Amino acid sequence: MTLVEILVAIQHHWFYLAALIFFAWYPILTSLMWIFTGIVYFVRRELPDNEEFYKLDEFPRVS
Repeated sequence: MTLVEILVAIQHHWFYLAALIFFAWYPILTSLMWIFTGIVYFVRRELPDNEEFYKLDEFPRVS
């Protein structure tokens, strides 16, 4: 077997396709997850109508 035949055999294997799909879609899906959770955090915590969330009766002790 030549090197070209070995590379073609690897290229036609199902594991090669699975690895390509994983390495292509993993960054896209995780970036969408970060965007979605950032929007959820902004809507739940950072909108101006939620100012009572940040009001404290006394500040926590910091060492």
